[in-house]
Amino acid sequence: MHGRAAGENAAFHRDARAPEKPQDRETAIEPSCIHVH
Repeated sequence: MHGRAAGENAAFHRDARAPEKPQDRETAIEPSCIHVH
């Protein structure tokens, strides 16, 4: 389950790093994502 979530979040992180979504970039540093790390 944890590994699966990490895979899905990995794709989300790539999208979040896109300069087109500055708001998502902040979401990438939220505790929710950090939990995956």
